[in-house]
Amino acid sequence: MRELIVGLALLLALGARLAAAAEPCAVGGSPGITELGVGPFTFPTGVVAAPDGAIWVASTFADQLVRVDPVSLATSVVSLPLRSHPIGLAADTRGRIWFAASGVGLVGRLTPGAARAAEFAPPSLFGDVVVPPFVSAIALGPAGGDAWFTLGPRSTVGSVAIAAEPIRRGSVVNEVSLGAGRGRPDAIAVAGDGAVWVTEIAEDALIRVGPDGRVERRLLPSGSQPRGVAVGPDGGVWVALFGRHELLRLRPGTGRMQTWTMPSGSLSHPWALVIDTAGGVWTSEFTANTLACFDAGRERFTVWPVPTRGAGVRALAVDGRGRVWFVGSYSGRLGLVGPSGPHGTMSAR
Repeated sequence: MRELIVGLALLLALGARLAAAAEPCAVGGSPGITELGVGPFTFPTGVVAAPDGAIWVASTFADQLVRVDPVSLATSVVSLPLRSHPIGLAADTRGRIWFAASGVGLVGRLTPGAARAAEFAPPSLFGDVVVPPFVSAIALGPAGGDAWFTLGPRSTVGSVAIAAEPIRRGSVVNEVSLGAGRGRPDAIAVAGDGAVWVTEIAEDALIRVGPDGRVERRLLPSGSQPRGVAVGPDGGVWVALFGRHELLRLRPGTGRMQTWTMPSGSLSHPWALVIDTAGGVWTSEFTANTLACFDAGRERFTVWPVPTRGAGVRALAVDGRGRVWFVGSYSGRLGLVGPSGPHGTMSAR
């Protein structure tokens, strides 16, 4: 009888833990935020979790991609050409790391173990270029699809097939104009149906590029200055409104928009945005120096203060365990929300 009771207790505890992990913003039931004893990095602006569990960081001003083992914290560094300035990162199903080389106007694809990355130049980089293109964000489509990226200062996005190989002359990159002007495309996300969503910070606009190439522009409230964008499991599009200190949701089927004021109010300035495995919507409150997760079902935020003051969190990522990773551009630190093991300094509220 005693063994039966103990067994039932263990099953109940496990069930409760699994239920907590399945809830938005639960991050495995752990409320802790941790900065790891690795780095510091040089103005990091990109982070991604690879399929093998490794975390990759774009050490932007060092022109490096850094692989971090999340258990041992062992690191390996891949040096890129001078002034590559990698920013956004993405990992494909084969574990290859895609990056936006903002300093040289290229997109790169690094195969772990390779001597150098494959480079893909957009057509606008060739010819008589007065202002070189600025590649600032990258996102991958459904398996076997394309890598999409933003191109400034013109209002343009580009795409390259994930399986593509560089060619000696010309370009394998396709460019799509989002309209006249310099809208400064900032963040990019790809929905399950293949539609691409882009924020234009200078035009207060959210743009959809359909699988057929059709471009649709949706104007956001004046002063929005939209930054991060992500697509939820239900197809809803979420946007961080940096200028209005709000989180916005667009329902593509109806076009209805709804906003919520960020927890820190006028001190917020939400920047990075990512959605966890249970549908929790995570944003970095850049000025308030917090990470906030929004549970849409309950319409409530949970907030974690970043341990290092003035960290400047510009990038977030979710790993296979549902943990949320972040990098602080000013602090040069890598951290996470969720179970962390023996490393790091824990803080929560």
